[in-house]
Amino acid sequence: MESRQYPPITFSDFWMRKMKTLFERYDANNDRVLTRDDFVLQAERLIQFGNLSDEKAKEIMSNRLGVWEGYISKSDKLAVGFQHFMSTAKETTNRLDTPQFAINSSRVLFDCIDTDGDGMISPKEHQAYFQCLGIDKELSVATFSQ
Repeated sequence: MESRQYPPITFSDFWMRKMKTLFERYDANNDRVLTRDDFVLQAERLIQFGNLSDEKAKEIMSNRLGVWEGYISKSDKLAVGFQHFMSTAKETTNRLDTPQFAINSSRVLFDCIDTDGDGMISPKEHQAYFQCLGIDKELSVATFSQ
């Protein structure tokens, strides 16, 4: 078995708050559990706000469902509560392949936001992603104005 080349990541109060926020943002229908439907709703919002073509819409839907199936549910669970989400996040964070896993999951997220596929996230794409997660798009505007 490969040895870890970095110390295990600890789960500070700050990290826990950030993960709670992420859980709440992924919970698109606000029912306090994550389901496949939340990720379908995220994709539908991104498709609507981004005014995407049918081909790109299929890609976005596949991307969001891939996040649900590959990273969130990781089992046959139909619904994931906050405690299960945190348990999975902690397990994933300290995997031996965490650096490669982080690169792969970052690419998935980037591709979801970069809806025109030009390799850059524009202010419009960033705003659409914020809206799909139920975040005020003005917060996105502030990000690009600095």
